[in-house]
Amino acid sequence: MYVGQLEFFNSHAPTGLKSFASALCMASISLGNYVSSLLVSIVMKISTREDFLGWIPGNLNKGHLDRF
Repeated sequence: MYVGQLEFFNSHAPTGLKSFASALCMASISLGNYVSSLLVSIVMKISTREDFLGWIPGNLNKGHLDRF
């Protein structure tokens, strides 16, 4: 997806704005990474209790990613 998005920005941006388009592409991907890590943190906060490890514990063999 990253390559396709970068190609789109480079092919449709004016010559003087190609570096800005590349920076915008990388910023949108980094923002998506932050949002996904925030989502995982929220899910872990909700799903973790004293007797239940949650969906994404430290030991993935004991987790239930199939329920995520």
